[in-house]
Amino acid sequence: FLGIREWYGQVVVDPVLDPSLDGLVVSLNFRGRAVKFRYHVKSDAAYSPKKIEVAGKPLSFTKQANPYRDGGALIPQDVFDAAVKEGAVVDVTL
Repeated sequence: FLGIREWYGQVVVDPVLDPSLDGLVVSLNFRGRAVKFRYHVKSDAAYSPKKIEVAGKPLSFTKQANPYRDGGALIPQDVFDAAVKEGAVVDVTL
């Protein structure tokens, strides 16, 4: 559903959301800190992030291979940790 997980030294962001969930904000403890993930669902194909930002700054990522649809975003854990501090809001645009 929310598609947030760790995988072999990467943070994976791979949600599948209905467009009616545009604007959804989820607060959770992730990687030892309080983080909010805010989802912007901009198309009917509401999966595979198009853009991820923290404090208005883009967070670079690569795409995870998926044989059935566009894959999720792969962010190296050190890159995620450097950008996402306690209380950060991570904006995920689908």
